[in-house]
Amino acid sequence: MPKKKTRTAVFVCVALLLAAGLTIVVVKYERLVHLKRLQGTWEGAMHFHAGPLLRTQRMVLRIFKENGSYHAVFDEIDIGV
Repeated sequence: MPKKKTRTAVFVCVALLLAAGLTIVVVKYERLVHLKRLQGTWEGAMHFHAGPLLRTQRMVLRIFKENGSYHAVFDEIDIGV
């Protein structure tokens, strides 16, 4: 009887370890894929309402990978910053 319980316990532990390993691999892969899609140049415009006046400000966000880490540069075109 104890042999059967031991075998079942070992089987359950092995199954849990395999499931945990697979989960870690899938999470790392998904993170890598999404970060690669995020890289590039993104542009847009912000609209500011100041009473009857409407001001639009154009912006560019550049995301890139350098030396193993991700960096972002934010440019405000109309202001020149």
